[in-house]
Amino acid sequence: MYLCYNKAVEIAAKNRFPRNVTCKTAHGLAYAVYGSQYKHKQAGNLRLTDIARTINTQDWELAKDIVSTLNA
Repeated sequence: MYLCYNKAVEIAAKNRFPRNVTCKTAHGLAYAVYGSQYKHKQAGNLRLTDIARTINTQDWELAKDIVSTLNA
């Protein structure tokens, strides 16, 4: 197993290592084990207005970035 820092490194490692080496990010490894236990807590599609109201901002670019991150 090769543990990667981020997705870009994981993709590059998959092309570099032989097929018998599993390449995963730390997040991907944890999600594979614990993700189903917390699936009910995941929010699905969040709206910009909900995020902006929660963090008390009118910075729509920031809200958009947060929504993109959380929905990824």
